[in-house]
Amino acid sequence: RLRGLFIKAGQLGSALTSLLPEPFRVELEGLQDRVPASPPEAARQRVMAELGAAPEALFADFSALPVASASLAQVHRAQLASGVGGDGKAQLRAVAVKVQLDAIARLDLRAIETILRVVGRWFGIRGLREQFREIEAVILSELDFTREAENAAAIGQTLGHGVSVPAVVPERSTRRVLTTEFIDGIKAGDFAALDAAGVDRRAVAERILDAYGAMIFRDGLYHADPHPGNLLVRPAPR
Repeated sequence: RLRGLFIKAGQLGSALTSLLPEPFRVELEGLQDRVPASPPEAARQRVMAELGAAPEALFADFSALPVASASLAQVHRAQLASGVGGDGKAQLRAVAVKVQLDAIARLDLRAIETILRVVGRWFGIRGLREQFREIEAVILSELDFTREAENAAAIGQTLGHGVSVPAVVPERSTRRVLTTEFIDGIKAGDFAALDAAGVDRRAVAERILDAYGAMIFRDGLYHADPHPGNLLVRPAPR
């Protein structure tokens, strides 16, 4: 119910396997991509404000209900016209439209700043103000989807080796709306689904470690929110 940065904290807790007992982690895993969605009209209004037209005018099809929702945004499945086929029919491209709806993040930041100030004074802890500035900078950068699009494109060009980064659709993206190609897959932490699909879990783990080693040690640019809801797996594994 608190949404915003509190969901971020819950996502972190769900990924720290040594911190919480399993029943708590299982409950928190729902925060990775199954947070209750905002009303459909809210997403429609955001798209109109950012892209200057209604979703039905911008996309050949736009699902009013999101396929996933998390701390700062929700994702809607849509289709874009991508030309005409040899049979004369319009060709459609499946896309994911990430819409930023949660305006409470800035209020959360002010609340966190106040809490840290009180804690610092009460317990005599120095340096919490600087820690808050780091937190604030990270969160505010996450609210800029233009930057996210640039980073996704940069990482997508360098990764390779069985790792796909969804391609950005620039003409349908702004600071608060991000449109990319739609890629289906199994959440990396859904072991039952991975096993049912015949995916080698050890191979998945090795691929993830190889990818992160390349991003951190070779490229100096890496995906910094690697909870299982942000990593999808397809057979091969890819």
